[in-house]
Amino acid sequence: MREIRRLTDEAQYLDYSRICVNAYPGMKTDAKDMARRFQESSENNPMVGHWGVYEGPAMIGGMLLLDLEMNCFGRFIPAGGVGMVAVDQIHRKRGAARDIVNFFLDRCLERGESIALLYPFRPDFYHRMGFGYGAKMEEYSFTPASVPGSPSTGGLTYLGPDDVGRLEACYARAAARQHGFCRRSRYQMGRLAKHHGEARTLVGYPADGELRGYMAFEFRKAHETSLLKNDLVIREWIWDGPEALTVFCSWLNSLADQVNRISYATQQRDFHYLLKDARNGSDYVFPYVTHETNVAGVGLMYRVVSLRVLLEAMAGRDFNGATAAVDLELTDTFRPANAGLHRLTFEGGRLRLDGKPGKAGSGAVPLSIDVADLASLLMGSVDLATLHRFGRVGVPSEAVGLLTKLFRTDEKPECLTSF
Repeated sequence: MREIRRLTDEAQYLDYSRICVNAYPGMKTDAKDMARRFQESSENNPMVGHWGVYEGPAMIGGMLLLDLEMNCFGRFIPAGGVGMVAVDQIHRKRGAARDIVNFFLDRCLERGESIALLYPFRPDFYHRMGFGYGAKMEEYSFTPASVPGSPSTGGLTYLGPDDVGRLEACYARAAARQHGFCRRSRYQMGRLAKHHGEARTLVGYPADGELRGYMAFEFRKAHETSLLKNDLVIREWIWDGPEALTVFCSWLNSLADQVNRISYATQQRDFHYLLKDARNGSDYVFPYVTHETNVAGVGLMYRVVSLRVLLEAMAGRDFNGATAAVDLELTDTFRPANAGLHRLTFEGGRLRLDGKPGKAGSGAVPLSIDVADLASLLMGSVDLATLHRFGRVGVPSEAVGLLTKLFRTDEKPECLTSF
């Protein structure tokens, strides 16, 4: 009989960390150090907790659970996050990971968290469990000279642990602006300030009495033997308005004689428009004379925990002024109780939940969709026309335009919170 319970003492954290180290050997970290960091995080960050999966007295797996607040089209809603899912090597392929995900989703449901988030170790594994793709992460590698510069490179200052309050306020303003961002605790911002501040790899732009942006970065060797050839890796970059962006860009441009290339991973799909030369240095050209600018990948995934609760949380969203009745047939093979028929009524872009669908011929548009694709659609990662083009939804062809307009948004989700 399996039991899942929260970790509370050093021995439990060490057991869990040893499982993590063996499950993810590429992390190259010490189990005791990892256990210390996990316990410190749980004890100081109210949104974080670590849990273990037990068979009798033995821990066979575990996970990190987070209680998040996510910006959902301008309104912060409760959301659940799961990370560091790990199963002991000799207990793999026995359903422990499935139990972990079910426990996580049950807990989300109990806590009113209508949407769940995770970073997948294998996207296909979690897609089968109903998690849909978020916006792609795109990693650019560009030269400092390709960043637009201005004659003045002043205005930036180093930040450190004494600036946690200003960092917190700067991030909070960004989170309030950007769909998909999650709120952060002071403890999280303090860790950022301590880690990068002590290394002098955290700079900010103060203006008008507040911090208008910051950048956390680190250096990475660009040549095996040369001490003079290094890349700058941007780990986190927030700017508030074009003035702040200009200051950061001018500074990056000024590093041309010190930095080989700048690496930046972002969910801003149009970032290449900022650069004078967006090529990433691979010199790879593919049909038809197309120059590689970046590599891209699937990262954060979303899952609908409760459709009704999620739609209630979206009550203030304007669905593009559309008026329509939709009979939504939801498929969820991982959690069948979540499946079923739902009547959604939109009047002037506002949603009303009417309970059970009407009878055939009632004028409502039928829409059948899998829960994973529904999460991507509602979060704005994909539009309905794309899902229809690839055979991912069932909808009458004549209604595709209407439903595409209804669900379309220019606000693709972005998230800087890792877990």
